[in-house]
Amino acid sequence: MIDKGGNPSAKMALVACMDPRIQIKQSMGQSAGDAFVLRNAGGRVTDDVIRGLVLCTRLLGVTEIGVLHHTDCRLAGFSNSELVAKTGVDLDFMAFCDPADSVLADVAALRSRGVPAKPSASEAAFAASCGRPASR
Repeated sequence: MIDKGGNPSAKMALVACMDPRIQIKQSMGQSAGDAFVLRNAGGRVTDDVIRGLVLCTRLLGVTEIGVLHHTDCRLAGFSNSELVAKTGVDLDFMAFCDPADSVLADVAALRSRGVPAKPSASEAAFAASCGRPASR
């Protein structure tokens, strides 16, 4: 939805994995349909994600940020050096082993960079096969 001022009416931003098995609206409920969704490999908090979230929180009225990682992620279980060897590209893939640990690390990364200043960041790790919170 667009309000009369031309700004999106979303009050939530969600960082999530690009895996098509993760259906944001089904996982997070109806409110996710109105959220800014930033997706990338692993749903990791990168500099580009931080740039987007700064704009969302400072200019677009976002008041809540969620970080969603999931089980059975294709990025999980590899070391960065293994991914560099497999892809032939030398960059930081931000690989991880446990989605619950990585989501906490990403929320901490947001907070350490001053995002969110006012909003409260929340975190979740979901089981990819069933769309519900993963057990720890």
